Amino acid sequence: MSYFIKVNHARFDAAAEAVEAYVDDLNNTMGAAGREVASLTADWQGKDSAKFLEEWLKASEANSTTKKMTKALEQYAKFLRLAASEYREAQSKAVNKANFPF
Repeated sequence: MSYFIKVNHARFDAAAEAVEAYVDDLNNTMGAAGREVASLTADWQGKDSAKFLEEWLKASEANSTTKKMTKALEQYAKFLRLAASEYREAQSKAVNKANFPF
């Protein structure tokens, strides 16, 4: 039994690029926010400032939701690129087999 799968692998690559661009934007935004927080807390003293900084550091630490989401998106982009590559290769093999059946 054979199966027919129609895939536009360029769409996988385009989706991976979009995800990677989103991750870059997110990283840039978090970096800018971190610089703003550092600037703010330099002039703001007291318990409120310390608590605010503590909460910000939680949001930007390696185990934070933001970092986990970023990592998941990066892995998804890699998967999309792998899928594009696999489908591209499968299509190439199918074309070669059709052109040279022996």
